[in-house]
Amino acid sequence: MKIRTGFVSNSSTASFIIKYRDYLPNKKGKNKETILLTHEQIKKLEDYGFKRTYASYPDQICEDEEGKGGQNYGYEITCNQDEVIIFLLKNRIPFTANEHYEQYSLIYDGSDTFTRYANFGKLALMSYDKKELRHIKKFEILKRQDYLKGDQGDL
Repeated sequence: MKIRTGFVSNSSTASFIIKYRDYLPNKKGKNKETILLTHEQIKKLEDYGFKRTYASYPDQICEDEEGKGGQNYGYEITCNQDEVIIFLLKNRIPFTANEHYEQYSLIYDGSDTFTRYANFGKLALMSYDKKELRHIKKFEILKRQDYLKGDQGDL
């Protein structure tokens, strides 16, 4: 495992989606709007720089439309996605994200763990040594507290 401390920079990009609301069926089978974020979480997201977006998935974020409405919050960053992940984990804000040029997807539901999934197609396209792909974990479950302490798993 790699342990990162202090300012870490690389040339990768990451995109984040925070769902604002969802439409879940009620007992009668009709869809009911459910707000997923508190006012406090919304303020923290906006203060951090998250913008309203129509995107539903991290790979749909487009800078041209960010902040012009939509039901979700989006954020895109080049380098240092760990700072954004730590911010979201500390505030227990559920998110989905693509990191390292979409080589990995992250899913966090606000609990004590989150999951990192390898996107093997992207990894294969960007890999110089295809034999390395055999050693990549399909997914790993990471503990929120371990990540916040600086143990980001196998990156």
